Amino acid sequence: TLSYIAGVLGQLERFDEALDTYDKALAKQTALGNKAGAAAIRAGIGLVHHDRGDLAEARGHYEYSARAAKSLRALPVWITALGHLARLHLDEKQPARALSAAQKALDKMETLVGGLGQEQGATARGRYASLFSIGALAAVLEDDPAEALTFLESGRAGALLDTLDKREALRWKARSLPPELRRLNLEAEAAEIAARHAYDLAARGQDFKERQAAVRALEAASEAVRTVGGRIQRELKQQADLFYPRAKTIEDIQAVLGAHQAMVISGLCPETALAVVLRKDGARGVSLGKVSEIEATCEALDVSDPELDPTDALQTLRKRLVESLKLDDSVTQVLISPEGPLCYLPFGALFSKTVVMTPSGTTHTLLLSETRDRGTGILALGNPDYEGASKGAQAIYYRGRTLEPLPATKEEVERIGTTRLLGSNATEAALAKALKDATRWRAVHFACHGLVNVERPMLSMLALSRSGEDDGFLTALQILHMDI
Repeated sequence: TLSYIAGVLGQLERFDEALDTYDKALAKQTALGNKAGAAAIRAGIGLVHHDRGDLAEARGHYEYSARAAKSLRALPVWITALGHLARLHLDEKQPARALSAAQKALDKMETLVGGLGQEQGATARGRYASLFSIGALAAVLEDDPAEALTFLESGRAGALLDTLDKREALRWKARSLPPELRRLNLEAEAAEIAARHAYDLAARGQDFKERQAAVRALEAASEAVRTVGGRIQRELKQQADLFYPRAKTIEDIQAVLGAHQAMVISGLCPETALAVVLRKDGARGVSLGKVSEIEATCEALDVSDPELDPTDALQTLRKRLVESLKLDDSVTQVLISPEGPLCYLPFGALFSKTVVMTPSGTTHTLLLSETRDRGTGILALGNPDYEGASKGAQAIYYRGRTLEPLPATKEEVERIGTTRLLGSNATEAALAKALKDATRWRAVHFACHGLVNVERPMLSMLALSRSGEDDGFLTALQILHMDI
């Protein structure tokens, strides 16, 4: 508790109080003989010195914490200390050392996380999220776009399952795997859970040999999960890539790009925003400027107020996010993989080229590797009747504001769709029925309002017409469960 208080004091920039509180916590951990706990506190003390600008003092505490954690095989503390060191080396203008520390931390984190479908693994990945952006920035400064992509894609591929509800993901896995593979998978995951629990207990104790044995057992159990995952990947291919997401290499992603395409994968680091620009025949890293300035410009672009003129904000964003990329005329389509507040920008209004949004280069590659036959016909839905929309759902998800009609989407659907769901027929039930009318559609097109839920992304939704018991709000989670 003292450590938590000290951490909050540090964030409030009450540095002297933070250090005094950390000293009290360190004294208690030392008296208890908890070396791993003491090493963690030393990392916290280093962070306070780092934030107040005393880099030399911070480095000493970080290095001590990393050495102690390494000798104790205390992986969480070791990863934290290495991540802090990476950020420190960036501030010292030593990107090569920062990249080295981040690479070591990433390697240790993959061991700790193990099976990405586990609750503990997801929690651990979220705890070290800043590591991905720090490593990516260090790689860009070292003019190593391939390594920058590794960090950006590792964070996004690993987050693929973490953003889904874990129990639902496990149910999908249970339905999809053959009985023998399901048995092996469950046994391996159960063994890993037990090994991680044993590791957690041993890490709190004082017996060095027990801790070493627990680490070895955890590493073996994690490797067993990966071994089963490898077999599943070989036998189920596409499904396994969802259950065991791993970042694709720069060569994998470049191989699926056309000569007319450029993929732009952005990252928001502690202070600097960056992008990795991929072409079929090359890659480069680009600095986009200060994160704080980009975030302020994103906030200034308030398209929800018709009285505000967005021209100046759009022009500023165009200069920062488009012109800085220096894409030549050979690029006619830009694949955008944004992060943070950039996800909510209308990139189609920024680029003069065709824009396609994609969660990550890994996801794009997986989708293009599907071998199913191309579908026929376009199922298009638009111009929903919002008069009957659930008022309760509007209040919860749209702050009580009325959903305005979208009459121009009627013409949009009529021009695009071979099968059309319009007006009061643009319902969830009609959509579900129409989806079954074709074995595989070429496309399913929605021309309606989309509502974003930042706190619970899986409850972001498409606003359709209300009918019967359906409230008209089709959530991302519902779509994942549909046979589509």
